[in-house]
Amino acid sequence: MNLESVKRNPTVRFTWLVLVRLFDDEGFELSGHLAFVALLALFPFLIFLGALAGVLGNFATGQRFVAFMLQFTPGDISATLSPVVTRIFSSRDTGILTFSALFMLWAASNGIEAMRVVLNRAYRVAETRSFWWRRAQSVVFVALGALAMILLSLAVVLGPLLWSLVTQVVPASAAEAAFWQVARYGIAGTVTFVVLLALHLWLPNTRHRIRDLLPGIVVTVALLLGTASLFSVYLTTVPSYSAVYGSLGGVVVVLVYLYVNALTFIFGGELNSAIWRARAAHRQSVD
Repeated sequence: MNLESVKRNPTVRFTWLVLVRLFDDEGFELSGHLAFVALLALFPFLIFLGALAGVLGNFATGQRFVAFMLQFTPGDISATLSPVVTRIFSSRDTGILTFSALFMLWAASNGIEAMRVVLNRAYRVAETRSFWWRRAQSVVFVALGALAMILLSLAVVLGPLLWSLVTQVVPASAAEAAFWQVARYGIAGTVTFVVLLALHLWLPNTRHRIRDLLPGIVVTVALLLGTASLFSVYLTTVPSYSAVYGSLGGVVVVLVYLYVNALTFIFGGELNSAIWRARAAHRQSVD
């Protein structure tokens, strides 16, 4: 297969079109903004999650769920974030859900607002809704996200217990044990899919059918899980970042990881937008 045949390939040309749109919409620049805001919002969100877990009497399961999700991040990322998570959940300060919780919700909602900006840009829509309506929606997203994590933590904690009980009655083969490990990634993928679907449905100042959003969301989930594995390989083969950044190495690695994830998130929106334009152009040509 020569270079010209590759260029004429519809899939290659379409992917190139999406990448051009990513450049034109300043996707790489906005990914940096989104990564920085996400880092600032991450710890207030974890504090709010820990406080909410304390109110629900679910400290242990909340901590285990966050630890479970960190298993799917590169080792250096989880090593940087795990001590913070442990300190947050070990404090067990339920009083933080009073006045200070308002600030945490506001700070964490900034991350949602950053996602709104990039989705509006990708879907070519202008924001016309009021500031207070958008901020209230973002706060609701943060609160519901924290509550959903607490509820999902029950499934994460009960899953291994149920598997242990089953294997005591019916010994599991190596293949069945491997299937259970794959199922864990299925849980992470499902949670990511549902979150992305909610963001694409309700954040942009436009409405789309769920089936129209599926291509970009499915590709985003696959890329998020894939890039996490590739990033792990990169960190193990190129460990010199600590020599360059010193004690800030862990923070820089987290920022780079968030940047890659943000770029993947924007790519999913641009992919959906490109698909819709291609369909519209096809309908016009047929008419």
